[in-house]
Parts: sequence; structure tokens; C-alpha cells
Amino acid sequence: MKSVVELLVERGSGEDILEYCKGQGLILNPKDIFHSTVYFSARIPVFFDSELLDRLKKKLPIELDFRTYFFDIFEGCLVLRYENETFRAINKMLLSDIERQIRHVWPNLDEYGRKILGNFSKEEPATIYPEFNPHITISKKFERHNLGTLLQFAKEIVLDTPNFYFE
Repeated sequence: MKSVVELLVERGSGEDILEYCKGQGLILNPKDIFHSTVYFSARIPVFFDSELLDRLKKKLPIELDFRTYFFDIFEGCLVLRYENETFRAINKMLLSDIERQIRHVWPNLDEYGRKILGNFSKEEPATIYPEFNPHITISKKFERHNLGTLLQFAKEIVLDTPNFYFE
């Protein structure tokens, strides 16, 4: 089981990315909505709770600066990498919130939450990513030698909605 927290791309920005992809002939990410993952772990879950959500929402929306964008390959997928201090601060906030959750949220979980938490302890060790690299997955099955053929994506992207889930 994995714990995922992502920020969804605002609708207009998503339409801009979609238009760009069609113009480049890219096979899109299978999800309906573009997103940027801010927390991913198969070892420690982060549960949605109102205190965390309130702190997260105070940092939104995030406007990404297109001058920081560059295309890269991550696990065989084309991703649009970027730099943004607020996004990195949210990642650090989620990591630091784990201790609060262990003390105050986990003991009060309902039956479903306790089941989710129990599934994490049964997981095999997962891949650990040594660096946090903010990105938006654009296309699956993209070969590195095609990177040089892509035109620069030069529109602002806005991240505006948090999404917590387990898979």
C-alpha cells in the first residue's frame, strides 16, 4: 500500500498542458487530471485531517514559473520538472507532520483508518527516492533520445487542490 498526497493542476493550466501535448503528438498520462505528487510513501502513511489540510490550503494556489521548467525522464515517463520553494515547503511540512499524526491522529483512527495503517506494516520495503524532484507526469513510455525534439512549454501552471489517497 502507498500513501500519496498530490496537488492537482488547475483546470485552465491542465487545458494548456493538454493543448501542448496534442501539438507535440504525445501519448498522455492515463490519469484524467494532471497533478504533482508532493508526498509518496509505502512505509509511512499521511492521513487527511483538518489541521493538516488547513495548513496546506494556506499555501495554495501555487503558481509555477515556466522559466524553471525542463523536460526529463522518470521511470520511463516524460515529466515536466520545475523548481518552486512553496512546493518544497509543503513536502517538508508533510514530512514533519508525520510525528504529530503518529501521536494525535493514528490513535483516533476509525476502523477503516486502522485497516489502512495495518496494511502499511505488511508492506515489503519500497523503492526509496533519494531526492525530491517536483514534476508533473506528461506522457508514458517516452524515450530519452526524443527529449531534444520537444518545444519548450512556456505557460504558467497553477497547482490549486490537494488530494490525499491510498493505493
